[in-house]
Amino acid sequence: MAVAHDGEFGRHFAWCESNRLEQVLVNLLGNSLDATAGTAEPKIAISVTTRLLDAARWTCIEVRDNGPGLTEAARRQLFEPFFTTKSSGAGLGLGLVISRQILQDFGGELTLENAEDGGAVALLTIPAEPAAPAGQAGPADARAPVSAPALSGSSRIS
Repeated sequence: MAVAHDGEFGRHFAWCESNRLEQVLVNLLGNSLDATAGTAEPKIAISVTTRLLDAARWTCIEVRDNGPGLTEAARRQLFEPFFTTKSSGAGLGLGLVISRQILQDFGGELTLENAEDGGAVALLTIPAEPAAPAGQAGPADARAPVSAPALSGSSRIS
C-alpha cells in the first residue's frame, strides 16, 4: 500500500475539535483501505490546502484512493443511516453519516465523488478561522484551531 501525503506543518489550520476530526479521518482512511483491498497497486493520497471561498478561509482535506470508485446507486445513498457497500458484518453503515454530521457541526461539509482517473475522493471542507456571531467579536464555542500534521512525502504500508 502506497500512501502519498502533501502539506506543510503549521501552514494549514482547521477550526474544529481535534478528536472529532481524527474520528472522521480514521473512518475515511479505513474506507479507502477497504476499497483498495483488491487493487493490484493500492494507493491513498491525502492533501491539505487552504482556500478562499465566499470571502472566508477554508481548510480542505482530500482523501483519494485508487479503488473501484462509487456506483451511482451507492453515491445516492452514502449518507443514509445503515447503508453500506461492505459485506454483512463488515460495517454498520454509520461511519459516513456520523462523519458528515461532525463536519456540519464544525460549520463545514463532507462530500464524496468519483475521481476522474478512477477511485473515490472524499473532500472535507472545514472553516480555517472562527466565524464571529452577529454582534460579537469572538468565537461562540469551544473549538480551537488544529494544525495539520506534517504531511510531506510518501509512505509504504505493508
